[in-house]
Amino acid sequence: MKKHNKIILTFLALILLLIGCSKYDRPETKKASVSETTESITTEETTSEKTESEKTESEKTKKTTAVAATKEIKPKHLEKLEVHFLDVGQGDSILIKNHDYNMLIDGGSQDQSSYNYLQDQNIDFLDYVIATHPHEDHIGGLIEIVENIKIGTIIMPNVTHTSETFDHFLTSVAFSGAKVLQPAVGDIYNLGDASFTIIAPISDSYEDLNNYSIALKLNHGNNSFLFTGDIEVISESEIINSNQDITADVLKVAHHGSNTGTTDQFIKAVTPSYAIISCAKDNSYGYPNLEVLQRLRDNNIDIYRTDLQKSIIASSDGKSISFNQNPNNELMAGTLPTTEAIQTVTTQAPLSVEPQATSATTIEQITQTVVPTSVPPTTALATEAPTTQSAVAPYIGNANTGKFHHSNCSSVDQMNPNNKVPIFDRNTAIDQGYVPCKRCNP
Repeated sequence: MKKHNKIILTFLALILLLIGCSKYDRPETKKASVSETTESITTEETTSEKTESEKTESEKTKKTTAVAATKEIKPKHLEKLEVHFLDVGQGDSILIKNHDYNMLIDGGSQDQSSYNYLQDQNIDFLDYVIATHPHEDHIGGLIEIVENIKIGTIIMPNVTHTSETFDHFLTSVAFSGAKVLQPAVGDIYNLGDASFTIIAPISDSYEDLNNYSIALKLNHGNNSFLFTGDIEVISESEIINSNQDITADVLKVAHHGSNTGTTDQFIKAVTPSYAIISCAKDNSYGYPNLEVLQRLRDNNIDIYRTDLQKSIIASSDGKSISFNQNPNNELMAGTLPTTEAIQTVTTQAPLSVEPQATSATTIEQITQTVVPTSVPPTTALATEAPTTQSAVAPYIGNANTGKFHHSNCSSVDQMNPNNKVPIFDRNTAIDQGYVPCKRCNP
């Protein structure tokens, strides 16, 4: 019995010993093991991620260095681009040369064509010719050019004009073999390593032919030029509201510096550093207008003028623009004709119903203006001499459109001198079939 009790006590002691070990030793061992294992795993993962990150950054650095080295070895080279604003008197003509590529915007008038200048520049092929709009001082000189120089593409607006000059121009274009396009806003054309984008005309119909002018932006590297034809306030506003990128370093001032355009809003939208005005010295329109010159100067824009400086050449390397002469920033507007400029007109001078070619004009020719059959006065306008020969007619009729205006209306500045008819009595003008201008409401 004692022996049996001794065995039982020994067994109980062993059980108590095992319970004590389980209570105090295993939990501590297990906890330490898990913690150490977790820390070990985390350390290994962090080290692995850091190694991969450092490897990736190292590869990126190597790639960046390789690209930079490549750019240094092979920099992008742009051909020299030249923009020639030609002295063609009272007109527009702009030659753009980019290595072997040539482009012409307008050609001046028939009397002062840019053809001879192109010959001096050894131009025997023009990739593009742009006839901004059908007025004679822009397309007259193109006739000789189209007939004598091979042309790839001719771009012109979708508008016609009732003049012999325009008819002659269309005939020349038809026989030239050139491709003829009517552009749309947003169209982009390449000219070597330069390109140009059409930004106007935006609408399909305008009252004034000037607003049909093709306007375009030329890009060459970081440099840009904006060419505006004869656009006026209406077209300028449409361009601004179209949200196109029209910022440019160089602005060809619209309509020879007339106050019909180049508003302060347009100038601020373009933000040019340089402005070019193409007009004739002592022209009868008084271009450039003093207010336009003042606006340009108020915006710290350097001005170049063909009437004072002859042909002007701007050169671009894609980074900077230089000129062949210094700017002329004098606020010297064109000189308007004196009161004696409009003299006595011939009594009972009949108005011809046959269209005439626009050409150099004299004061006497103003009395024999063209009246198209589409808008004829009912009879010849009586034009008896005023008692004071130096008196200025209060109204000016446009024999081309059949409208009459106040003599100080901005539309008078736009008229071809051949189409101006001095009118001294409003009722007589209406009786003869002339329609009052909606702009000045004479």
